[in-house]
Amino acid sequence: MKKRFLYQGLVLLFLLIVLFVLYALVFGNIAQAIYLTVLYATVIIFSINAFLLGYHENNEVLKAGSITLFGSGLLNIILSLTTGYISEEYFSILIWSSTWVSLVGSILVTFGMIRQHLNNQVRKNFMSLFEQFNETVYFDINVKDESLNLYFSDAFVKKHKLSYTHLHMRMIDWWKLVCTDDKLRIQEFYDQAKNNIMDEVKFRIRYPEMDDECWVFCKISRSSEYHFLGIAIEVTSIQKLNDMFEKTSKELRDKLIEEQYVLDHTKELIARIDLTGEILYLTPSFTSVYPLTIDEMMGKNISYINELVGIYDHSWVEITVLKSMTSGLSKYEKEGVTRWISWHNEVVYDNLSNPEYIICIGHDVTDLQLLNEKLSYENIHDSLTKLYNRLGLYQWMEQVNMSQTYAVYYLDIESFSTVNEYYGNHVGDQIMIQMASKLSSISSNQVLCARISGDEFVIVSEIEQQEQAREFGRHLVSLLHQSYKVEEISITMDVNVGYAIYPSDASSLSTVLSMANTALVSVKKNRSLRLVRFDTSMNEQLMYQVIMEKDIRDGIEHAEIDVFFQDILDVKHHEVAFIEALARWNHKDLGWISPKTLFEFASKTGLVMDLDLYLVEKAMTQFSSLQHEERFNRSVCNLNVTPPLLLNENLPNRLLELTNRLSINPNRVCIEICESMFVHSEDLYLSQLNTLKSMGFLIAIDDFGNEYSSLSVLDQVPFDILKIDKLFINKIDSLFHKEIMNTLIKVSRSSDKIIIVEGIETELQSEHLLSLGCQYHQGYLYSRPRKLIDN
Repeated sequence: MKKRFLYQGLVLLFLLIVLFVLYALVFGNIAQAIYLTVLYATVIIFSINAFLLGYHENNEVLKAGSITLFGSGLLNIILSLTTGYISEEYFSILIWSSTWVSLVGSILVTFGMIRQHLNNQVRKNFMSLFEQFNETVYFDINVKDESLNLYFSDAFVKKHKLSYTHLHMRMIDWWKLVCTDDKLRIQEFYDQAKNNIMDEVKFRIRYPEMDDECWVFCKISRSSEYHFLGIAIEVTSIQKLNDMFEKTSKELRDKLIEEQYVLDHTKELIARIDLTGEILYLTPSFTSVYPLTIDEMMGKNISYINELVGIYDHSWVEITVLKSMTSGLSKYEKEGVTRWISWHNEVVYDNLSNPEYIICIGHDVTDLQLLNEKLSYENIHDSLTKLYNRLGLYQWMEQVNMSQTYAVYYLDIESFSTVNEYYGNHVGDQIMIQMASKLSSISSNQVLCARISGDEFVIVSEIEQQEQAREFGRHLVSLLHQSYKVEEISITMDVNVGYAIYPSDASSLSTVLSMANTALVSVKKNRSLRLVRFDTSMNEQLMYQVIMEKDIRDGIEHAEIDVFFQDILDVKHHEVAFIEALARWNHKDLGWISPKTLFEFASKTGLVMDLDLYLVEKAMTQFSSLQHEERFNRSVCNLNVTPPLLLNENLPNRLLELTNRLSINPNRVCIEICESMFVHSEDLYLSQLNTLKSMGFLIAIDDFGNEYSSLSVLDQVPFDILKIDKLFINKIDSLFHKEIMNTLIKVSRSSDKIIIVEGIETELQSEHLLSLGCQYHQGYLYSRPRKLIDN
């Protein structure tokens, strides 16, 4: 007996090791591997023991049952190890069949042993054998008095932590332990048994002291007229496994249905092709791109259907196989409609890492592609004229054939800013569009036209002989020197053109472009000419521009540009009412540079806003000290602000931050702006001025009367101070100008405004203006601009 147990132990240990290794490799889950190893190793040992017992006792039923149980155990092991290699449907059928064969084998073993052993000692051996296999309950039923005896195996008692191994109870009490959902099925089973119809049943029951219900598989047999013998094997684990398989199968079926639905209704193009390009599967969305039905495309080569929509490059299939993955963008034409599809192609490999097929996923990016094309177009074209912009010009110059000869023309429109100021930007825009249309009429493969800034154009023309350059330039001048009609307004426009020739004047087109710009500057200086070609004498001017740009940057960075102040007197009360901050630059090599020249160069080089901010901050910093001096303790600091800085949306907050930091009351700071900005009201200018006013800053209209002043400006602009230009004061002796001055004084008094007169140089002018009621004077008579604080 000891040897038998030793052999069983060795066999069991061997099975445990082999099965555990196999399950661990297959499932990769230690807990699951332990569970399945113990379960099926126990089944095998039990079936071997049963067979040996049947063999020694010559019990054919016991041998048949043990063989059946052994075979079902082996089948379960094979099935569990081949889970991923059998289709879900066949696997579910096989697992169910195996379960029922196992249970039938167990029942055959049970009844074989019951028939063999009728006495109590044999019954004890029988229970001992069953306890090796599973948790079981042996029972006998007395039909006559409707009672039953229940004998629980040690394994069952241990698993459910019961304090008893035997129960005697009435059938009516046992019935209360059965799950309500299973009672009808058990009643039918019991009735059939009483009619000698042997069957089996599976149900749920919770015996006393059990926490949860357990599943049992029950089989009974009549032993006498009023007695039945039966056995109930707990199959909770098997039931859970079956439930898991059923749930998994349902989830897989549902998932397949959902995936198929998604594939049938997706807008994405999804295809599966073999390694040669033959189509194995397509989503219905392919019909929106290709002129064939799905059935017509199935089985065809992908290259065939691509050629139907104009795609003849088929190398991507072979490249995908070599690289495992490719992507690309394809353009499709179907019934006059263009579609852009972004493709991602990826090889799928089998278990042996051999390429099996290719999955192709296409996404319609037509809208995105059109947007990119639009953005690319807008990036290199001027939004108003649709001509190339500066970036478009430079890109063209990088791609041009440098072996040809080109004439480069730099063109600007004469007095275009005046048109904008007095007729409004909308009129200027319409003139610009009409001029651009004329330039577009001469554009070709040999002629490129670009608008590179407000009123400046560049035209590049391919020429054969240099003499053609001047002829083409004259043609440009005459083409654009026209009368342009906008809103019943007829305006005659002139253009200035400077030009240079590649490669005669320089070896790069960018340098030739700079030379043409330099020639344009020469045109503007010499008003008798409209067309000038660059010559080497202009290099000095070009070099001067480059040097000035650098020096202005250095002057700002190193604080070399100074702020001078000029007093504005209240001659009636003999005090300094205002001090105006003025830019002054003593260049290290060129000496004093006039403010006009300084700001012209700053505007050309894009430094005007940096320069303006620098001067504003420097002036306010110095005024923060001057405001405490007795002479200036009631003075207001006047700051000149250029249009670009005034349009900067951050200016009001920047000025307010400066006044707070420097402890200056905003009502002691006056912003001077040029009145010509508002001949035609600009909402943005007015919005900025209103914001500044709301913060407490004063607003002054500067240089009124200098050119084309309009009284309507006084009604539009929220000003506090009106500064009359020197040119107007020089004509004050005339009756006409005197009347205008009287009108301005009356307007200012009625609206509580201040008038400041600029450029007063004589006592006579001062006395005359004071007699008219104008008490605020500015000019060399009282004060020249001077430096009040060293850097």
